[in-house]
Amino acid sequence: MKPKSQLFYSLFVAVICFWGHKAMAISPDPEIQAEIDRVAVQVWQASTKQEALLALKQLEQSHGDKKMLFQQIILYMRFGATSEERGYGGIGILSMLNVDRMTKINVVVPLLDASDAELRRIAVHLLRSIDKDKARAEGVNFDAYEQVLRENPSNQPPALISYMYDRAPQAAVKSIARVYAPDVAQSEVTAKASIGAKESVEYFTGRSEWWAHLYVLAMLEKDPSQRTPELVNKLEKDDNPLVRKKLSELKEKLQHK
Repeated sequence: MKPKSQLFYSLFVAVICFWGHKAMAISPDPEIQAEIDRVAVQVWQASTKQEALLALKQLEQSHGDKKMLFQQIILYMRFGATSEERGYGGIGILSMLNVDRMTKINVVVPLLDASDAELRRIAVHLLRSIDKDKARAEGVNFDAYEQVLRENPSNQPPALISYMYDRAPQAAVKSIARVYAPDVAQSEVTAKASIGAKESVEYFTGRSEWWAHLYVLAMLEKDPSQRTPELVNKLEKDDNPLVRKKLSELKEKLQHK
């Protein structure tokens, strides 16, 4: 094992992440990390996909808890993949691991709140591979995120909601409206999110809901030319914490341009 990895393990790296009011502590298991490292190298060196799958199968058979194994592989990608071959081998393991979509999402979403910036980056990369859907107009499928959000409708998890709007504003505003504003005419929200950028920004700015204003901010981030003092003044009246945070971030970005 590389000295860098040994240092991480000797310090007993602990990653603390929060999802709503639940805290989950994850730490690398040295024995499992060593197994993953061995398989990662084998996957990298495999001359056929069948060879790679055989190496992975042995790892899966050793650990029946797929959720735990998935968590450990993510930690390996952050702390143990200290060479190019190990990095690509780890990516291969993640792509071939037999884990259902909701288990992946339930593991990855809390990492959006991780204190470690690199873990957050890995989480975003994994979610983008999970929700990618070329068959849909927006290129993404947020149905599973809606399911997660509905489990606690009184909560507004900032990291997941922010990710959705950053990823695909049109898809996000439709999904969020379905969860948090079921009484709103969904056909109208869908139609307005699908029209031209300028028209949709005007429409959602005119609405009073926080989820509509997050859409506007996401669109302004993509196209700052639409930003006007009048529009910003309207958004500043929204006291929702997610809106205020995003507006502050947008102002800071624009100031540095």
